[in-house]
Amino acid sequence: MHVYEYYGQLLKNGGLSLPVEISRELPFDRKLRVMIFIERPDRAWDGLAISRFLDGYNEEDSIYDAI
Repeated sequence: MHVYEYYGQLLKNGGLSLPVEISRELPFDRKLRVMIFIERPDRAWDGLAISRFLDGYNEEDSIYDAI
């Protein structure tokens, strides 16, 4: 099995962009397994990180707010 990784775009016709170097290597008469990874922010993780950060805040730390 060969694995190719690249960043591409979904085209208006529903196809995927494909670098020429990779398309030359792909067989046209065989099925391909395609995996799609979409990078998007993880809202739950961000919320947890912020809440944990604020949990460590103490009123005694407020003296640093005026600096």
